[in-house]
Parts: sequence; C-alpha cells; structure tokens
Amino acid sequence: MHTIKTSLEQQLDLAMQGSSVDAVKKLQSQTGTKDFFMNDWMTKILLQTKKLKTKKKEKDEIHRIMRDWFAQQPGLKMNPLLDVAGLDLAYDMPFELLHTYSLGIMKYGWRHGVSRIPKNHGDILVAKLDSAAKHCLDADKGDASYIWQYSHALNGQHYRFLLQCLPLQLFGILPKAKDRVTCQLMLAIAALGTHLWFPVIKNVDKYTDDLEILTANVQDLLNEICLDIIMKKPKVHYLSHIVQDMIRFGPVIHQATERHEKFNSVIHGCTIHGNGQANSHDVAAWFAHAGTCAHLVTGGLFATEMGIWKASNNILEL
Repeated sequence: MHTIKTSLEQQLDLAMQGSSVDAVKKLQSQTGTKDFFMNDWMTKILLQTKKLKTKKKEKDEIHRIMRDWFAQQPGLKMNPLLDVAGLDLAYDMPFELLHTYSLGIMKYGWRHGVSRIPKNHGDILVAKLDSAAKHCLDADKGDASYIWQYSHALNGQHYRFLLQCLPLQLFGILPKAKDRVTCQLMLAIAALGTHLWFPVIKNVDKYTDDLEILTANVQDLLNEICLDIIMKKPKVHYLSHIVQDMIRFGPVIHQATERHEKFNSVIHGCTIHGNGQANSHDVAAWFAHAGTCAHLVTGGLFATEMGIWKASNNILEL
C-alpha cells in the first residue's frame, strides 16, 4: 500500500544512494509529499554522500554507509504522527473552511475582481456594499470603506461578508464584456460557499452531486482567468477533496477552526499567570484539562483499563 510514510522513505533511500538534490525534489513533486521533520536530515545526508563521492566510493557502498550512519543518529527523523496507529494524514485531515476557502479561494477571486474595477468606480462599490450590509445582512455599516481601502489586508470575516454581497454588486461596475468571467467566478464561489456553510444535510446524494458540480465550476473559472492559480495554489486542488471529506466527517462547517480564536484571551491568561518556564506547556495542559471536561459534560465516553467512564446523569442534566 502506497502511503505518505513509504513516499518519505523512498526519498530518504534515494538521497542515501548519492542522488542529486534535483532528483530528490523531482520525487517529492511526483509523490506530492514532503516532511519538514526530515528536511534537516535530508540536507545532512546529501552533504555526507557528496563527501563520499569525492572519495571515489561506489554507489552500493555509499548506500550501505549512509544507512548505517542514519540508523545510529538519535532524535526524531520523521513526523511522529506518521507512526500513530489508525491515523492516515492524507484522509484524516478534513477540509478547513477559514484558511482554505475564505482566506484562499474567496481571496483569489476578490483580488482578481479588485484588479479589474476602475478606480473611479470604488465609491460606487463602497456604497453598494454598505447598502447591502445594512438592508440585506443586518451587519454593521462602515466596513465597506475599510474593505476597499485595505483590499489586500482583509480577514476571514470580511471575506465572508464579500462572499454574500460581492457577486451582485459587481454587475454594472465591471463594464467590459471580458469582465463577465470575473462576475461568473464570484457567483460560482458564492454558490459553492452557500453549500459549504450548510449545517445539516438531509439528502446526501443530491448534496454530493451539487457539490461536485459547483466545485468543478469554481476550478474551471479560476483556470480561465489565471492558469497560474491552478498550477501554484494547492488550495484550489483541495476543493477536489471536499466531497470525500464531507462523506467521511459530515458537513464541512463542523470542521471550522475559527471558533477556536475565541480562546485567545485564555491563552494570554495562561501565559501571564504561568510559571514563566514553559508557557507552551502550561497552555497545552490547560486546554487538555478543558477538553477533557468538555468531552465529559457533553456526554462523551472514556475507555480505560477499568472500563468505560462517563459523566453522571446529574452532570449531563446541568
């Protein structure tokens, strides 16, 4: 079975044979795998094999020497998560809305759209966005001016706002016929976004069919406006895995991580009131205890050597 770990082991083996840096990078590109834990080791191995080559060592001898040397080295040599039983990093990492869609796909569409808007039409767009925020979304008025002025420094909240308003507001602002593709792209991104922020799926078959079509529409239009986005931005490729992740983990919105940002003040408090010796350890320990409590009070179970543990009914009724 071809796994991430076997791909990384192939890269190590290739480096130990005395292959060039370009050969290793080519294998990484072919398999799509790279481990930052292994990068330093890879550099050391390539340096050692280069020295052995200058001593006129044969390829098989270089391979044997490097395997023995590598086996004797202490410390982590590969991501320890790859050795966790039952964990497959390729399948167990769900699609993440904030960084992949809002700060990824939506950002690409927005920046392309901004580049096409004439400067003298900026005030018109601001007025339209303010009107949409006030009358359609019941949102705070005033963000539109900030969004236009700092169009390349927006956060996830701004992009979610644009996801709901921008497609309709672009019509009439982009006058050229060739800019029609930009409007179509924003409509496609908005249509896919409405399906991703979907808390309950009642008809899975229809939902997956719609998701596949909407995803393909976004990828096709991104390809039409700029081929480099398809070639260089992995987040566009991640869209291809949405259906698979949805079937495996449920609605994508349930995997959203931006809700954890509300704990920033807790992290700050742990850092301030900790012993100052290991702040990251204090924060991790606090969150481990808090996560345990949250798991129990929401009805979660813990399997131990003494049996299955859970919170009492009195706790669950609180």
